[in-house]
Amino acid sequence: MTAEARDVREAVELVYRPTAQDATEMLTARMRRTPSGRRLRWLLWSSGVAGALLAVVMAAGPGTGSPALVAGAGGLSGAAFGLLFLSPRLQARQVQRLAATHGEHRAVVDDSAVRWTTYASEVSCTWQALPRYTETPRLFVLFSGDRVGLNVACLPKRGISGPDGADRLRTLLDRNAERV
Repeated sequence: MTAEARDVREAVELVYRPTAQDATEMLTARMRRTPSGRRLRWLLWSSGVAGALLAVVMAAGPGTGSPALVAGAGGLSGAAFGLLFLSPRLQARQVQRLAATHGEHRAVVDDSAVRWTTYASEVSCTWQALPRYTETPRLFVLFSGDRVGLNVACLPKRGISGPDGADRLRTLLDRNAERV
């Protein structure tokens, strides 16, 4: 069997319409699995905790702090935690709106590349462009090799046809990309 025939046989096809939930899960995975995302999470968590502790110390400490300073420290804490939990959702709405304008997405994954086709565009990424991936309960999320994970894409499991499609896709991804 030729390599071309093997690629055709082992290709996994997905057909789906992107949702905001897909985008949220993809961006959350990016924040958890890339070095820059982990740094950002750490910064937001530590800023939130520091702001909360500062507000408590100023409110309960000797000579109690002014209400404006206590409120400012509490606001810092709230803003940090708000960004931590809301930013993937807010970004996801923008991503989903853009993706929804392209209608139905068709993705074909094989040993040479991942190809996405919509009525308006065709995109092909080799495994060198998306060398890492992670699996979430609903998605396979592909990442670029840079530390930021600037290029990120998702393959929703609901779009896979056939009963063993998710296992075949996982096998293809394990063969061509590093699981993170």
